[in-house]
Amino acid sequence: MEKYKVGVFCLQHDLRSFVSRRLSHQFSLVFPESIEEAHQLLEALEIQCLVVHPAKEGRCLFGTFDKLLSKNTIIPIIYIGKQQDCLRTEFCARSKGITCINWEEVPALSESVQQAIEQSQFIQQISCPSNNLSPRIKRALKYIHKNFTKIKSAEAVSSYLGIARSTFLNEFRYYCQVSFRDYLMNLKMQYAAYLSSFPNLKTKEIAQLCGYKNEFKFYRIFKIKMGVTFSEYRKQ
Repeated sequence: MEKYKVGVFCLQHDLRSFVSRRLSHQFSLVFPESIEEAHQLLEALEIQCLVVHPAKEGRCLFGTFDKLLSKNTIIPIIYIGKQQDCLRTEFCARSKGITCINWEEVPALSESVQQAIEQSQFIQQISCPSNNLSPRIKRALKYIHKNFTKIKSAEAVSSYLGIARSTFLNEFRYYCQVSFRDYLMNLKMQYAAYLSSFPNLKTKEIAQLCGYKNEFKFYRIFKIKMGVTFSEYRKQ
């Protein structure tokens, strides 16, 4: 099986080697030497994921990188930084489709990259509920599709849009012809169905990847939405 190609943008050689050792066994790596090279890789869709560590915490990603991120809507980006910096910039990062992880989580970096790629490929298969959407709902759907496994309630989206929860819910139902709750739940179950084809993933892991800490709640919702149990679906 051909390996996914992952870009690693890190200007500090020792840190680049540190990250590379955790990814090279599972992915084919390329090392852009500048923002422009990273931009070209993303624009040409030559990589499936970009791992970034800025030269100075936070500044590179949300300063110089803004132009790069605004043009990227498909390829997932994983930002590695200090825990405090990740917490401070996490909301901004999510709105740009970036996953923030701190240095303590780097030992599990390959799993984070694999998950980001699989979720990105799933998102590309999603079709919008309607072509006649307001600009605000288009923005909301873009945010939802990139963060649906982390979103717990409508407040997360309404806060991102800067509007009242009730306004968002009413506008979402009007344009999408479905409640936000049902749309989010359906999206998570579709993702679970997509992940069911990966034999290396255990059911508990799939539940967690879909945003459910309680696997029994995941089982119950899956059966309601899909009409069969998850085990039965996986055997089909």
